[in-house]
Amino acid sequence: MRQIDSPAKFPVAFASGAGPSYVRAIPVGSQISITPGAASLTDGFVPLNFQAVSAGGIPPFGQDHNGILLQITSWLRCLTAGIPVMYDAAFQTAIGGYPANCWIRSTGNPAIVYQSSVDNNTTNPDAGGAGWSAATFAVQSGLEALIIDGRGDTNYGAGIRLWGPGGTPAKWLRAINGNFSIVNNAYSAEILTLTDAGALNTANTIQANAGNLQAPNGSISAGLDLGIGRNGYVAGGFSAGGNITAGARLRANFGAKGSGDPNAATILADYTLSAAASGYDIMANGFIVQWGTGGGTGDKDIVTFPIAFPNACLAITATEQGVIGWDSPFRCSVYGVQIIDNARFYWSCTEIRAASSGAAPNAMQRNGDFGKWIAVGW
Repeated sequence: MRQIDSPAKFPVAFASGAGPSYVRAIPVGSQISITPGAASLTDGFVPLNFQAVSAGGIPPFGQDHNGILLQITSWLRCLTAGIPVMYDAAFQTAIGGYPANCWIRSTGNPAIVYQSSVDNNTTNPDAGGAGWSAATFAVQSGLEALIIDGRGDTNYGAGIRLWGPGGTPAKWLRAINGNFSIVNNAYSAEILTLTDAGALNTANTIQANAGNLQAPNGSISAGLDLGIGRNGYVAGGFSAGGNITAGARLRANFGAKGSGDPNAATILADYTLSAAASGYDIMANGFIVQWGTGGGTGDKDIVTFPIAFPNACLAITATEQGVIGWDSPFRCSVYGVQIIDNARFYWSCTEIRAASSGAAPNAMQRNGDFGKWIAVGW
C-alpha cells in the first residue's frame, strides 16, 4: 500500500444527520424474540432478513443499516482525528480483560500510556494494577535504539532510555522535580544530577583522562578527596577561575620536587626529615640543612655528612658543644672547618687558656674538644 492510497477520512459520521425515526442504535443482545427482523451486534442481520417476503421474510431495516454504519464511522472519525483510546473498566469487563501488548491511555492523564504484558488483563492500570507497565516507544537508529519512557509516576519522572549493542548497560535520562539526571537501568540510583540551580552532583568519579577539567568562573567542590594523579584521573590540566573547595584533602600525588615544574604543588612527602643527633632536613625545593658533632682526636678530623649533598655544600659553621668549665681553668675553644667535597669536611679545634681570671693568656694549643656543626647546601 502507498501513502497516496489512504482513503478519505470521515468529516462526519454516516447518517449523523438522519432523523431519530431513520436511525436505530444497534443493541448487543439478540433481538430475534423481541423485535422480529431487527439486527443486533450478536446476530447481525437475522435469518428473517434473508428470506423472501412471500415466504414470511422481513427485509433488513434501514434504521439498522444507518445505526451500524453510524457506530462504525463515528469510531473511524475519532481515530482519524487522533482521539486517544482511554482505559474503560466497563469495556474491559465486557471483553474479558485487555490483551497483551495493547496500549491504553490513563483516564486521569492522557499523556500517560500503559502497556499490558498479559492477556485477559482485568486490573486497573491507574490504580497500579498488575500486568501493566509504562509503554515505551523505540526508534531504531545507528545507535541501536532510543526508548522514550511513557511513565508518569512521580517517583520516576519522564525518561529517555539509551542502550547500545554488545551488552552495554541501559541508562535513563530523567527529568523529575526540576532536576535532570542520569540514572541506572533499575531507576534505583542517580549517577549524575543537574539541578535547576545549576549544581552538578555525581555519585562517583568524574574523570578527565586526556583533557582539562575547568571551572572558569565557579567552584569545583569535592566532599571526599579530590585526587589529581600524575597519570591518574585528571591527565591534563586542572584549572578553576574561581575557587577549588575540598571538604577533605586536596592532594597532588606528584609535587614540585624533582618534577621540573616550579609551579607544581608540593606535598608532605616532598619534605624529608631525619631528626637524629646527626641528621638532615631536605626541603621541597631541594635545599638541604645538615647537622652533627665533630672533634675528639686532638688534631684535624675528617667529618662525613649524614648524607652527601647532591650538588654542593654551600657553607659550614661550628661552635662549642658546652661552656661548662670555661670559668676554671678559664678556657674556650675555637673551631675551624673546610669543605673537602659534597660528602665530607675537615674539622679542627684550638683551645685558648688563661692562667687566672683577668690574667693574660698563657697557653694556646690544638685540642680534641667536641663541638656542634651545621651545614647548608643543595
